[in-house]
Amino acid sequence: MTAKIKLNAASGGGSFSLQAPSSSANNRVMTLPDSADGTVLTTTNPKAGNIIQVKQAVKTDTTASNSQTFADVLTVSITPASNSSKFVLIYKTAMSTNNGGYSGAVRLVRDSTAIYVGDAAGNRVQASSHFVADSDAIGHVKVTDLAGSFMDEPSTASAITYRLQYRSDYAGTYVYLNQSVEDGNYTYRGRVPTSLIVMEVAG
Repeated sequence: MTAKIKLNAASGGGSFSLQAPSSSANNRVMTLPDSADGTVLTTTNPKAGNIIQVKQAVKTDTTASNSQTFADVLTVSITPASNSSKFVLIYKTAMSTNNGGYSGAVRLVRDSTAIYVGDAAGNRVQASSHFVADSDAIGHVKVTDLAGSFMDEPSTASAITYRLQYRSDYAGTYVYLNQSVEDGNYTYRGRVPTSLIVMEVAG
């Protein structure tokens, strides 16, 4: 049985060979398109800008905190294909507080380092998104949507954990995620999800 097929160019030039795997346990099938011509890639390395992998974390239940220390809401662990990879992060959440005029914040973190936050300035919180609670027409605190996106360049091929964190700005005053503070059993008291998407982009 022929283990290798060699095709020579019709008018000189190079050649192309098809060779079977060395083991029958590694049988492979190459299927050519039957509706259009195609080009076989000669490398497995993606082009710069190609999306290599996508991961997502979602939280659909509710949570609350009255701490001024940032705490994890969602985490996504991912191992870069290369130290030149970039990561596009997209997050969305919703928050409310138990008092109008009070506030809370969320931020993005790579491992233990805050990223995509504002500059330090006195006692001001460094956050990716920030909100101050407002009341609706009947005096109840509104749910505020918070969302954002950022491209991170960690310059590493080691595993990374991206985190979406939240906090209250006032000790003892609760901030609530994915619900209104009243959370009454009414159609106008909705519950919503929180998500964090991480996309690796070839550098």
